[in-house]
Amino acid sequence: MKKSKIGRNDPCPCGSGKKYKKCCGRLQDIAKTPENPFDFYNQLLSSLKLKLDQYYGSQIKKNRKEAQKQFLRYSVDGVLPPEHESIFSDWLWFDKTDTSGKNPGSRYLEEHGDFLEKPLQECLASLTASHLAIYQTESLKDNCLFLNHIFSGKQYKVLLKEPWDLKQDESPLLLLGRLVSIDEASIFSGMVLVTPNKAGKKEFIEKHLQYVQEICQDQSEDLLKIRGEVVYGIFDHAHKKTFMNLNDIRAAGINAAEKEKLIDKLTQNKDCTLVHKTGGFHWFKPTGENRGYIRIAVGEKYILTCADILDDVQKIQELLTDILENKEFVQVSSLFLQRPPAAEVVDLWFAVLKDQETEKWLTTPHTELDNKTPQQILGETNGRQRILEMLNNFAASVHSEEEKELIEYMKLRIG
Repeated sequence: MKKSKIGRNDPCPCGSGKKYKKCCGRLQDIAKTPENPFDFYNQLLSSLKLKLDQYYGSQIKKNRKEAQKQFLRYSVDGVLPPEHESIFSDWLWFDKTDTSGKNPGSRYLEEHGDFLEKPLQECLASLTASHLAIYQTESLKDNCLFLNHIFSGKQYKVLLKEPWDLKQDESPLLLLGRLVSIDEASIFSGMVLVTPNKAGKKEFIEKHLQYVQEICQDQSEDLLKIRGEVVYGIFDHAHKKTFMNLNDIRAAGINAAEKEKLIDKLTQNKDCTLVHKTGGFHWFKPTGENRGYIRIAVGEKYILTCADILDDVQKIQELLTDILENKEFVQVSSLFLQRPPAAEVVDLWFAVLKDQETEKWLTTPHTELDNKTPQQILGETNGRQRILEMLNNFAASVHSEEEKELIEYMKLRIG
């Protein structure tokens, strides 16, 4: 049935059960361009979102809690502020895909777009093609703001509701939002988050976006469309001046000669310290300002690297490149991969995990130790025996082979 044949009192073709005049037909009233372009397109956006909310409301409500966890997985606090609700809702409608690879917005456009007036249809198409992104303010003219897309470098002309007092002598601003293309300009959909470009925030964002590109092996702008939660998380960390814990683990195969060369060079390097020899690896720690766990582990057949902070990831790679040129590393684990390690590297991943957990355990106060750390107890008389008894008690209460192996590793470490 074509749109022209729908009567005002006929059932709406969108399947809502309402009459056409009470449903999609109501949107015809705003499909007449007003004098103010911002008001016109803002009306289109609001009406379309209301329609999507009415149409998919019950379906989305069931999955909203899990979807919110996914959206916030890279944020600092894991909590969605009320004022960010529209950012999350837009991501849920226009980015998050189902098993068929479609989001609610694109699915609605495909099924019911022919029944929308042309301006509404075009606006919905722009919404489904939009993505959450970070921009830097460049200039302001009349009621138009000119922005640069940090990821692609493209410039955008954005319509504003009213003049904005953008002071040219102050630091540029970084904006997180969703731009929707309209004719020869764009308009923000929903909330826009703003933070001054100070204290290296732009560089932090650019370096982390580049890291995500490398990890995901995707250099296209489509990466932002499918990983909007990453963009939100990176901006959140930059705004709050908090480092991201990447848990970056990499591995490379080495031969006997390379092993000896690595151990020799790292031992002589004043910027590295040999922390211990455990589990068949020499564990080195780069000196200087480290803001988390950072190690270089040299074994019989493999070299492992692990760092939490991006600057440390890059520092390790530069250090090892100077020793072993053109050495190819395999990505074992990373915050942004969101998948378990491949079967062929799972043993290497577990080797790092055991050392990470042991470091955490050694430096954490325990009630069994009078709120002292195992490291403190080891410095006391008979301290090692006391820690061994504690570990033996742990071993008696665990059942999995992985837990038992971790406890055995801890015993080796304190030895």
